Amino acid sequence: CFKNKDVEHMNFLKLKLKRKFDLALAKHATMTALLNDVWWEQLVGLHLPLRFRLSAVKPFIDLYASQIENLRAMNQAIVLERYETLHELFMKAVQKEVYIVQLHATRLLDEISTQVHQGTTELDLKESARVEKHMESLLTHFQATQNRIYKRHAPTPKQVEANIPLNLFVFSLQSYCSTLLEFQSAFNAKTHTTSKRMVKFIASTLQTFVDKAKYPRDKMEMAAKVWFAILAACFFSVYSFGYASTTANAVAYVMGNHIVGGVIAGSIIPSICLFYICSYACGNSILVAISTYSLLFVWVTVSMYIKWKGGFESYAGLISAFTATQVLLKGCDGCEKGS
Repeated sequence: CFKNKDVEHMNFLKLKLKRKFDLALAKHATMTALLNDVWWEQLVGLHLPLRFRLSAVKPFIDLYASQIENLRAMNQAIVLERYETLHELFMKAVQKEVYIVQLHATRLLDEISTQVHQGTTELDLKESARVEKHMESLLTHFQATQNRIYKRHAPTPKQVEANIPLNLFVFSLQSYCSTLLEFQSAFNAKTHTTSKRMVKFIASTLQTFVDKAKYPRDKMEMAAKVWFAILAACFFSVYSFGYASTTANAVAYVMGNHIVGGVIAGSIIPSICLFYICSYACGNSILVAISTYSLLFVWVTVSMYIKWKGGFESYAGLISAFTATQVLLKGCDGCEKGS
């Protein structure tokens, strides 16, 4: 943008940058979606022939997203700029150094991209020192230039305020460069070996089982009540009601109503589906069995592994799957009894 000296060119640049930002955001969304689809490749060894490591590419995509935000801040500075008298004086003094910083920052980003795409697990960036050196030089020169211009021209508060966008641009550029400089240490600190990552994941997962923060008092009390209710339900179902599922169903309903739900999802829709299955396939026991078992498989899978696959709502998936199982495993009892 420092090559364009008139307002007309800058307005054209603003429109061009807006389109580039839209394309960059779309590209980031596409890369993130693709990354979510290939999480399994490293587990089966495909990263060796493909030279692709999820642990290496994900930080690079995160860097890409961070730099978009830094560039947005610089773009916002360009949008806010009003090209007052002080702006021209500052640009004559720091234009060349800003260009040099941008040049070396672009080279550093290209170097990061090249090494990541080559599948490296430890970055060794040659351009980092140059970026850091020129950025420090720019900040020092910018501060000295500001002091010199303010002393010579004695600007009014309005003129100083009009120069804020330029300050925003410079410090956004500093943030852009700092993000690039910090990337190497953060990248090299990550574990990229598959076996070590698996061990680390298992260890962190096991550690969550003994993490006190995961067991607040209210959840412990609720878990104790539910545990006692299920234990009592199993006892009464077996020894008092002749292996009936009535008590267990009651526990599921009560638990669902008090915690997260899932009863309606597991009872209403499967019951309607079972009604139509029994209405049209009552005379064919094989067709009834295939239909009900297929529906049961789909419903349990969706409830526990897709719709409510994690977090607190996983209890709703469990209750939905349990209730649907009670409904569908009965099959078409009326067909066997002739009713």
